[in-house]
Amino acid sequence: DVLIPGVSMKCDCEARRHKLIQNCLNCGKIICEQEGRGPCMFCGIPLGTQPLCAKELKAKLDSKDAEEFEKKRMQDLQRALAQRDRLLHYEQTKAKRTTVIDDQVDYFESTSNQWLTAEERLAAAQKEEEMLEA
Repeated sequence: DVLIPGVSMKCDCEARRHKLIQNCLNCGKIICEQEGRGPCMFCGIPLGTQPLCAKELKAKLDSKDAEEFEKKRMQDLQRALAQRDRLLHYEQTKAKRTTVIDDQVDYFESTSNQWLTAEERLAAAQKEEEMLEA
């Protein structure tokens, strides 16, 4: 909570307790004055530099990490495309899936019950009239 001058240390206050320096342009982390102007403590990229594109990030990683990074990126892409296709399918078939059957609709009114036939509704209406007259 207290700012320690001259000491650069990780702080997760997101500039709520300390003064805002800037956001990291690579990962978006909010940098407060406790963390200082050095490299971002989350991604390690120096503040004020342009964000790394995928090729630069790939070059920064060694070849083993680059292969894992590319593999994970492709899996994420496949998952995102599957999610997109699923949502588009839901949008196209929404009328077929949104049939609502409300069994509790005005259960106390037998004359407007959607499950009764016309004869049963008429009989229920006559019974209600008899009960009101009595």
